[in-house]
Amino acid sequence: MAEKTRKRVHGIDRRQALVDAGLVLLASSQTEPKVEDVTSAAGTAKGTFYTYFASWDAFLAEVRVSLLTDYANEMQERMGNVNKRSYWRYLEQEVIHYIRWTKEQDLLHQRVFHAGSTDEIPPGVSASRVIEDTIQRGVSMGLVRQGLKMHIIAPLVFQTVHGAAALATPTTIDEVGRAAAGFIRAALEQKPGK
Repeated sequence: MAEKTRKRVHGIDRRQALVDAGLVLLASSQTEPKVEDVTSAAGTAKGTFYTYFASWDAFLAEVRVSLLTDYANEMQERMGNVNKRSYWRYLEQEVIHYIRWTKEQDLLHQRVFHAGSTDEIPPGVSASRVIEDTIQRGVSMGLVRQGLKMHIIAPLVFQTVHGAAALATPTTIDEVGRAAAGFIRAALEQKPGK
């Protein structure tokens, strides 16, 4: 009888293999995955999990950071060519993109972002920081009011967009996204002559 062999993965590759396996399982498992499920899918021993992650919450935090980093990087690319003429259109499209992204993740989003602590999210990829960067871009173009208290405004914008995602259905994503973006624009826009 042939012996069962494990795929050998080393160092950072093992850690990433665990995160990748977790992403798949968290998105698709009918039941909440366990450590054993993740290590089995990654082709590693159960003890390997605890070499890289102190707890399930620490693992979820790593998965969360992975998702947010990818989103923030893609958002920076989308924002790359934004100018004064396209800023508000970009903002609307980004709101719609976020809503669609959240809806596509569905179960993964619930399990990763609405479970465990979110304290471990690095500031550079936090929703508030990404939103602050977007708003500051509008300020620098003279489109968004100056003097906004970003530590208050960015979380309010996030809650507006996140709430819109909760309200949207697959057939109303664009409509809800446009409405949320209009609400945000009305709150932020620099009025002529001010």
